[in-house]
Amino acid sequence: MIAKQEAIAQAAQEAGQHSAAVSAYKEVSILSGHRVERREEGTPGEFAMIEAMNRAELINLIRVGLEQGELTEVFATARSRPE
Repeated sequence: MIAKQEAIAQAAQEAGQHSAAVSAYKEVSILSGHRVERREEGTPGEFAMIEAMNRAELINLIRVGLEQGELTEVFATARSRPE
């Protein structure tokens, strides 16, 4: 995938398509792990309650969520991601 994006970038640069070349090089940097795109989800203050919790309250929240089956998919997804 990286080689393909590099070829696209090179072809775009040779064709004078500088914007396309920059986009392809950005994709190379993401694919190679040199650039990480992050984003936040949620509305302002949506997680304020969780941020204010102490350790015991967080553990209880997670325990209840697991017991109710609400967090099973979240934890399965987190475990499958490479570190």
